[in-house]
Amino acid sequence: MFCRRNCAVYSNIPVIFAVGTSVFTVISLFCPQVYYGFGFLAGCVLFYFIVMIRLERYTRRLPYYILSIQPVVAEDKSGVFTRIGCFMDEKLERRTSVDRN
Repeated sequence: MFCRRNCAVYSNIPVIFAVGTSVFTVISLFCPQVYYGFGFLAGCVLFYFIVMIRLERYTRRLPYYILSIQPVVAEDKSGVFTRIGCFMDEKLERRTSVDRN
């Protein structure tokens, strides 16, 4: 499974939001009191456009991300929990076969 959480957390996107809203809020402080909330709105709009551009670039390459993560040859994953599950299935099958007889 492909996951991009690390890119979202460790990238510059949260910094852009914080700096953008702060800068536009400070700029809006020099305007009349009626416009005080518009600095935050302008920072959010800037953040929205930057994130939409990044999302569009990512989804344009989505087939690459999906197909590159798949193994070329199918792998049989048999971990601890898989073995426990198979063991319990065998026990259940034996128990139901004894109950039927």
